Parts: sequence; structure tokens; C-alpha cells
Amino acid sequence: MEVKNHLDLITRECHCTTWLNHWKRSQPQKEHPNCSVYNCTKMAHAGGHVTLCDEPNSQVYIIPMCLHHNATFGRSLKIKKNTTLVSWKYQDTCQDKV
Repeated sequence: MEVKNHLDLITRECHCTTWLNHWKRSQPQKEHPNCSVYNCTKMAHAGGHVTLCDEPNSQVYIIPMCLHHNATFGRSLKIKKNTTLVSWKYQDTCQDKV
């Protein structure tokens, strides 16, 4: 699957302290994730805002990304098969989570 970084600023509606924490709240495992970009083994330090390349009007998702890939704009990035795409929206992701 290929994604592109989403360029527009999105304001977090929830009380998660970072976008990476927002992503982590939706996951059963609590380990710190690696970057979601294929062949990248760096630790994720950001919750990257991405859209799907094959869907022109794709919604915005959050995935774990290293700082390098989170700052990569203008080109598509292949992500790992096991990457979980998490909605940025409060009501879809963490409204009822503790």
C-alpha cells in the first residue's frame, strides 16, 4: 500500500498529547512502534498524517513514522503490510478509550 503525507494542518480533537499517542491508544500492544515505511527500521517519533495514494479523496489516517519520513512530502511512500491506519477523528478512535 502506498501513502502520501497529508499537507493540511489538523487540530487534534482528543486529549492525546501527541499524534503518535493517539495512534498508540487504538492498539492492543503498548510497545513503542517502528516507522511504518517499508524497509525503515528507525523508531517512530511522530504520528504521520497520510492519505492513500490509490484513493483520490482518501480520508486522513495516522501512522507511526520516523522524523525523516514524516517530513517527506511530494512523493508516495510504500508502507509495511501490517501497518494499522488509524482515523485522526476523536469519535472514530479514542472517544471511549482510557
